Amino acid sequence: MSLVHKPIADTRAHRARFGLLVSATSDLGEEIQSIAALQQLPTVHEVIDRDAPRQLRHPTRTIWNGCFTRGVDVSPCNRDNLLPLLISVHIRQNGGSSDTDLLTASEQDFLEQNGPVGCRDLATLELLKAYGIPAYFSGCLTLTLPQYSGHRSDDVTSIDVPPLLFERLEPEAKEGVTLRRETTHTIPGLSISGKFRFRRIHQFVAARRLLRALARSRLVVTTSLPAALSATALGTPAILLMPNPRDGQFAGLSDLVYAIPLQDALEDTSLINLNETRTKGLHLALAEDLENTCREFIFGTADSRQAVGAR
Repeated sequence: MSLVHKPIADTRAHRARFGLLVSATSDLGEEIQSIAALQQLPTVHEVIDRDAPRQLRHPTRTIWNGCFTRGVDVSPCNRDNLLPLLISVHIRQNGGSSDTDLLTASEQDFLEQNGPVGCRDLATLELLKAYGIPAYFSGCLTLTLPQYSGHRSDDVTSIDVPPLLFERLEPEAKEGVTLRRETTHTIPGLSISGKFRFRRIHQFVAARRLLRALARSRLVVTTSLPAALSATALGTPAILLMPNPRDGQFAGLSDLVYAIPLQDALEDTSLINLNETRTKGLHLALAEDLENTCREFIFGTADSRQAVGAR
């Protein structure tokens, strides 16, 4: 089974143009979120840089998801031709949900015109409610990655786990189990200032490789929320070590995985159960709603995004 693309056979989609939202960051967690959107699309006509959207010459439907750290301003883009589905949106906050100066008037207008906004986490939901912007909790689009049904090893994959904790976990792995180390934040040889196309290919290949590692592992231990959610969707149980449990990105999502404060795990590694064998299964309803919302947007009218938050 493909980890990226699930073909959708519907002739209505052939009459529309579709865009894929991407980010220039070297964080593979962000790349995986683009892959989650890609699997929902029948084809891609435009690749849109989230941080520097260019003019679109034709009406283009785009799943507008991911983590927004520089705001959601799309003023460089022709709004008349941008038809976004705002879903799985996380807006990073510096001072909590009371930051009423976080969004500019232009950004508020963009969100209101294209809402309701599907929020990846409850903190973003509360933020948008404070602005009076129609919004609902959608969860993360990575939850729609297809469950992996191929061969799994007995390996435990560690992603972005601090070296000290990794060293403490190695002796606790049962005999015959390999504790593998991966990362989402560093891509060897990748220059952020390099050519856009090269970065895209490099990041996509690296993210695909990481997804394969997640799918083929028996267990994943990680500090990366996208990695934990992706593993869960693929059918691999994930232990999420939260560096800051109060970080809004975890609100509403940490219950879907086996979540532990990172500091607690550093103090007592026995909290990390390396023998975990099953996902909680709590993500399935969210994943179904996310897929249905994307299908309504892709195969319905462009304005169908106005009704997706009503369920």
